[in-house]
Amino acid sequence: MQSLLLLLLACGGSPTGSPDSPEVKAAPKSKRPRQPQAANHNRVDTGEAEPGEGLWNKAREPATVEEQIEALETLGYVGGDEPATASTGVTVHDAAAQDGLNFWVSGHGPEATLMDMDGKVLHTWKKAYTEAFPWGARYQNKHGAEFWRRGFLFPNGDVLAIFEGHGLVKVDKDSNILWTWDGRVHHDLQIMEDGTLWTLARKGDVIERVNPRQPVLEDFAVHLSADGKVLEEISLLEALEASASKSMLYSKKKRRGDIFHTNSIVVLGPEAEKVGKPAFAAGNLLVSMRTLSALMVVDPKQKKAVWWHQGGYDKQHDAKILDNGHLMLFDNLGAGGRSAVREYDVADMTQVWSYENSEAHPFFSRFTGAAYRLENGNTLVAESGYGRAFEVDPTGKTVWEFHNPNRAGDKGQFVAIIPDMQRIPKGWVEFL
Repeated sequence: MQSLLLLLLACGGSPTGSPDSPEVKAAPKSKRPRQPQAANHNRVDTGEAEPGEGLWNKAREPATVEEQIEALETLGYVGGDEPATASTGVTVHDAAAQDGLNFWVSGHGPEATLMDMDGKVLHTWKKAYTEAFPWGARYQNKHGAEFWRRGFLFPNGDVLAIFEGHGLVKVDKDSNILWTWDGRVHHDLQIMEDGTLWTLARKGDVIERVNPRQPVLEDFAVHLSADGKVLEEISLLEALEASASKSMLYSKKKRRGDIFHTNSIVVLGPEAEKVGKPAFAAGNLLVSMRTLSALMVVDPKQKKAVWWHQGGYDKQHDAKILDNGHLMLFDNLGAGGRSAVREYDVADMTQVWSYENSEAHPFFSRFTGAAYRLENGNTLVAESGYGRAFEVDPTGKTVWEFHNPNRAGDKGQFVAIIPDMQRIPKGWVEFL
């Protein structure tokens, strides 16, 4: 059976290689890539030929299909792979920045932090993987179990957090466990007004119509109750196959591994009506699929894709509909392999605003990344790979900047990634 290639930098693997391979070293911070090679980063083996060795290593070949499935299902992110620098904390705080509190997660450990605009820590939540899932101790050293990928802060101080590829944990303000769900949750979640939530989960299996010989990951949109019980799950593969958009997958000659790598899910609300397309009805699901560099809207009632798009962005994350009805996403490896935040008019998917990597303002994240439009019109960006978050005004001026002071790696040699940072209105927080 052919070797299964596991993702090093974004979904498992190690930045220092393996006992059978040479050490892989990241470029110095001062040499942040201006023209990164998309084919060599954030690699998942989808069967496409990609030249160059890149920053990944071939894993020990799993002996059985079951081992291959487990390896796929527990793919996770490394805590950091860019060299640490002297820059830490808040380095820019302009009066034009949107006031509020910052809720963020970091690659250095399983925790979330709430801090003010000057970087003062107001509260921290922590819960180790083995405390949340004591029966899963054999996974504790796998990437994805080492830190929280994304979290949601409730007004009373409860936090719901994702162990990438492993499960959900909800804790109270004192980090006591309220409940857990050990579905293979990954990347994203959204809390609904009724307290239920939508998230992404995955299952590995040999699906003969996709690949008759090797297992693939099938992504699901999962609807959970407020206490973590499954209410509904929708196969995104089947939703794609039920529509003409299935050509996005079946145009490829080889399909294996993480065939979608779905990395965001948004339940459309009233703001989506401004799009002016029936597909963007409230209650439909907007998802982003990194492997396919594609966006898709799924009608959960029909369990069918009703809108899809490719082009203008590459290996993107964090697609969402803004209050003005436009679509915004974090473009990891777009034009020329440069990162950017892009805003589109969905009517014809023309770009109406962007913040892009430039010589004057280096900005790049080959994996993960997030962007939020703030109340004052500014945009908050998590430049995940370099452990940096920053806020820009509509003209692109940086009005707030934060560098992660936490470190990752066995010797603390890497800056810890910032998978996500959200600006929380001060009035939202009731527990402080």
